[in-house]
Amino acid sequence: VPMMLANVLVRQRRWSHTVTGSPLRPADNAAVLQVVRSAATAGSLRRAVALRIGDAIPGYDDVMASPGELGTLGVSEIPVGKPELDAAFDAIDDASARRLLDTLAARPGWRMQAGENALASARLAVALEGLCARHKVSCGTINCHGELFRNNPKIGITACLGMSLMGERGIPLSCTGDLPAGLAMLIAERLSGHALYCETYAPDLTRGTMLIASGGDGDPRWADAAGVQTIANTYYSGKRGAGTGLSFRLAPGPATLVSLSPAGDGWRLAWATGEVTADGYDGLDGPNAMLRFDRAPVEAAASAWIASGATHHHALARGRLDAELAIVAAAAGLEAVSV
Repeated sequence: VPMMLANVLVRQRRWSHTVTGSPLRPADNAAVLQVVRSAATAGSLRRAVALRIGDAIPGYDDVMASPGELGTLGVSEIPVGKPELDAAFDAIDDASARRLLDTLAARPGWRMQAGENALASARLAVALEGLCARHKVSCGTINCHGELFRNNPKIGITACLGMSLMGERGIPLSCTGDLPAGLAMLIAERLSGHALYCETYAPDLTRGTMLIASGGDGDPRWADAAGVQTIANTYYSGKRGAGTGLSFRLAPGPATLVSLSPAGDGWRLAWATGEVTADGYDGLDGPNAMLRFDRAPVEAAASAWIASGATHHHALARGRLDAELAIVAAAAGLEAVSV
């Protein structure tokens, strides 16, 4: 029966994946579950509804994705303009914002720093949660660096706190209007339960690792034993000052960088596996880690990662996902590049 079905699927040019094994062997059962999870992730990508609050930064050509390109992927984009964002922010009262801050302060391992805009950041976080629920989105992107957030006289801060908490709820949001990165985060979240919006900044040639960091937003479920510190995001102040962001080191363990990008008449999924080491930076205001690529030395890995055509914002996933991402690429009809 499996061979008959496989032949029919090939005739119809439909994707399939075969696992041969025994239900009595745990490893074979795990292999089947791996395929099912990966195929479901590809399906989630094909049916993704993505929120967009703010267009991409002009000149950031590598973060762009046209409606036509998103259409070939099966992604629907829902734009939220300034009037809707402002109305959502105005609808949240200070009492709701204080409840959120009190809830966060009561979390084990969280250290709350009183910032001038902590209350406004919490209001924005609650408003962002409401917008995601209203539009029933699975992921999205925000550009804090334009007229909707930092330069908005009403809001005037970044949305790092709200973005981090939405990621914790399984709805990853990227920054700078980079929807391809948001979609890569969706893949990482579905496969591993963790997705960090990040960049590869600089290699440590002595230790053979690469600094991975974001500018104040990140899924707090990934924090190491030192916990989470809220910070005033002075990297990106706005008309009303610095918004509240998160700072933590990532818990060590296997990890995979993931990038998704338009490429020609399709999309390219690139990934690189490695290990988050236990030597991040406490003084770096933002989620961060040092990643040791499986491909060594780090200079070669960095060159190969750049050559893969990865966008300059990536998603970092928990675990080594070589097999899973290859299945996602095949099931979703993506070009696959493993670094």
